[in-house]
Amino acid sequence: MSGVTVMRYEKKVKPKCPYCVTCPVFECFRIESTRNVFINLYCWGNFHKCERMQARGRGEAVPDNLLPNGFIFPTRKATIGNL
Repeated sequence: MSGVTVMRYEKKVKPKCPYCVTCPVFECFRIESTRNVFINLYCWGNFHKCERMQARGRGEAVPDNLLPNGFIFPTRKATIGNL
């Protein structure tokens, strides 16, 4: 095959939050697509911006209902509907 250039696609792997799999905040989400928005915004690559991660880094207790963006739901069993 002379004259043919083969392009290689390399997928960049974003770092993942070490707590992503066990994070209790995801129990708040009933709709998978809403949960995935938070995962994409915070858990994969940008977890340093996550309020939950920042609180852990300061040695603070992290409430189960603290969202990565800093919003707090009234109870742990509160659910996020059609966001």
